[in-house]
Amino acid sequence: MKKKPNIKVLDLVMSSDWDDVEMGLGYASECGEFSRKAKKSDVTLEAMAILLDNWAGNCNAHDFCGVHKLLALLLHQELGRTKATRIMRRLVNYEGLNGMDGVAGSGDPDLAKKELGWIDDYDDIDDGKFVIPD
Repeated sequence: MKKKPNIKVLDLVMSSDWDDVEMGLGYASECGEFSRKAKKSDVTLEAMAILLDNWAGNCNAHDFCGVHKLLALLLHQELGRTKATRIMRRLVNYEGLNGMDGVAGSGDPDLAKKELGWIDDYDDIDDGKFVIPD
């Protein structure tokens, strides 16, 4: 079995509006005083997909809006809720698919590539030599 990378975990909160109506899952670094630490029961597959799609829209990576919900559905169908949720949580740590590659200035693409073991060489992708090691 492969050794799992040491993954950076971003803190999540449940954000609220002025009237204390909870608005949904958010990043602790982005939510102000109207939030509380997210409970494990708050961090669902669906809530994370919504967070990532909203985050993509907030950083002007509009081509990624909706993609995270579709990915959540696919992962759920193929792997089941537990594994799909675990994978989605990793994506949350990268600030979504757009954050994994730094689209629209979001995320930390170096972190994502380091944790995934990808050597950033766009020539490999262009000439069809992208290989995922066993």
